[in-house]
Amino acid sequence: MVGKFLQAGIPVFYLLNIKSIALYYQLPFDPVTLPEIGTAPIYYRTGGHFRNYLILALFAAALILNRVSLKTRLDF
Repeated sequence: MVGKFLQAGIPVFYLLNIKSIALYYQLPFDPVTLPEIGTAPIYYRTGGHFRNYLILALFAAALILNRVSLKTRLDF
């Protein structure tokens, strides 16, 4: 069946080992009760936030300094 779809040019999303993929991403596999939408661990990232904020702060500082420098050169 997958081969026929591929020959017809229809995209196929084929998951052979869905259980191992679900376990890798800490998702429940065939749960008895379905969890609330958006509560699985895959939706949340832990750590690494400080680096993102630091990069954002440096970028904002560079924009502000560039704007101040431009104002002083053009005497606004």
